[in-house]
Formats: sequence, structure tokens, C-alpha cells
Amino acid sequence: PAIVLKNKTPEKNYLTISFSGNINKFGVGCKAYVFTKEGMQYQQLMNTRGFQSSTGNKLCFGLGNNAVADSVLIVWPGQKFQVITNVPAKKALAVLEKNAGTGFNYASFFPPAKNQIQ
Repeated sequence: PAIVLKNKTPEKNYLTISFSGNINKFGVGCKAYVFTKEGMQYQQLMNTRGFQSSTGNKLCFGLGNNAVADSVLIVWPGQKFQVITNVPAKKALAVLEKNAGTGFNYASFFPPAKNQIQ
């Protein structure tokens, strides 16, 4: 028998990101890092999820009770990047590759951890 379920969880904040590239129209392979007070979340846009299945061309991040993402770092497959600050929750963020700068350096954003063993 079929059943209908109702989601009774309290509503939380979220951020949805869509991409528009110059040649890569939907931004497949783009990496998004979302920073909030609680930490960082990371996702990469890959619109396949196994054999004969696909997903949409957007990324969705749960922000919990945060009304704003402190910053969003977007890294395009060609190593162009952009940083967007103070991104409001419950909004669809549309990111354009033409607004990205060149020369992403991973170590400048994520320095290697120092060796804790002496």
C-alpha cells in the first residue's frame, strides 16, 4: 500500500548554488566551499550518481541556524576562483565564471597543517 509522509522537522537555513560557465555551461566539476561560524562544508558539482542516474545542476548546503554564510569560495575546473562574502541564507546564489579571477592556489586558502609531533 502507498503511504504519504509529512516532514515535521523544524525549518532550517540553506544555500543553493548554481553555476554558469563560459564553455562548461552548467559548471560541472566546480568546487564550492561554504564557511560559517560552525566550520566549512565542501561539495563538487557532479551531475551523475551511479549507473544510469543523474542529479540536478545545483549544490545545496544546510546552514542550520546561520542566517548568513560568512564566505563562499568557488573553484572552477580551469583553476579560476572567486570568493563571495556575507551570502544570505534561503537564497539561490548564481555564480558566473566570467566574474572569477585566475590562478587558484590551494595552499593560500588551506595552509598545510603543522606537524604536531616533535
